[in-house]
Amino acid sequence: MRQPTPPRPGKDADRHPALGYREPRRLRAVTWALGAVVAAIVAGALYVGGWYYAAGLARDSLLNWAEAQRREGAVVAFERLDIGGFPFHLRLALDKPAYSAPTADAPWGWEAGQVVAEMRPWNLRQFTLRAPGRHALMWTADGARRKAEGLVHGLSARVRLEGGQPVAGHVEVEGADFAGDGPLDRLTLGSGTLDLVLSPVALATARTPVADIRLAAHDLGVPSVWGLPLGADVAVLELAAAVLGGVPPGPLVDALAGWRDDGGTVEVRRLGLDYGPLTLAADGTLALDADLQPIGAFTTRIEGFFETVDALRDKGIIRAQDAVTAKMVLGILSKRNDAGRVSLTVPLTVQDRRLYVGPVPLAAIPSVRWQGR
Repeated sequence: MRQPTPPRPGKDADRHPALGYREPRRLRAVTWALGAVVAAIVAGALYVGGWYYAAGLARDSLLNWAEAQRREGAVVAFERLDIGGFPFHLRLALDKPAYSAPTADAPWGWEAGQVVAEMRPWNLRQFTLRAPGRHALMWTADGARRKAEGLVHGLSARVRLEGGQPVAGHVEVEGADFAGDGPLDRLTLGSGTLDLVLSPVALATARTPVADIRLAAHDLGVPSVWGLPLGADVAVLELAAAVLGGVPPGPLVDALAGWRDDGGTVEVRRLGLDYGPLTLAADGTLALDADLQPIGAFTTRIEGFFETVDALRDKGIIRAQDAVTAKMVLGILSKRNDAGRVSLTVPLTVQDRRLYVGPVPLAAIPSVRWQGR
């Protein structure tokens, strides 16, 4: 028979057996599992509390903004505010929101069926707005109240805030169709996007970009009263530009004059147009003259130039003599591209309310009528 091993002399011989006790492995696993469950319950409770806190903060921010707008004379209304999206989103839905500025120099207003704002509860500085469905616009023109209504199949905007102010946004529109009275008799858009990035105006100089704009519109139908020379439908319009120099606060005319006097310009990195027979790609600079009329110089690549000149002549927009001169002078500079179309690369200038293509004065440009001037 095996005899028990006598305890070794020294400190171990005097140690009580309970001091060397180790709990069984299964019991240790149960202890760790219970600890994990308790930690998960605590973390979940903290997250739920944080979500409700963020929901209350977002709701209060919206209501405080509405109240601040009302104190400044605006009319802000909605029928119901719903908050949801738990657990991973925070969603605010406004039914029948409306905003109007009846005390503005040019009173205007807007109504919609529903607007939904969605954000992550841990990041309230970035949110997405969605507002498909019915929209109505109201404004005042020549002392008369106007209204346009329509449907938008898809409308969304992503907005980023810093210090409570929007600094960047991305807007997407799909299938918009509006009709109204007065000058805005129709406005349609197959699809479009707008990207806007804003920089602090306080630090701006004449070479500082305060706004970066990227616009793309496809199948655009504009109001007939605009009298566009080649019809009211534009297949493609693309723009990438930067506004250089800060625009001071105040009435529109005074703000534009201050921006001009400080050397403000618009740097057009790309202007693309597919309109009737005309296909155009250009880059250059725009500014305002002493009468707040646009002036600019561009480098352009044009296809369909001669067809466009003929169409403008047929509509009486340019004189027959000017059309013949433009085609004779600029025809020397044209060449046929790989697609078989005649293309022309020339400077394009806007000055003294006239459009110059190369050295040829092609057409007069209507004056821009600024509100309040």
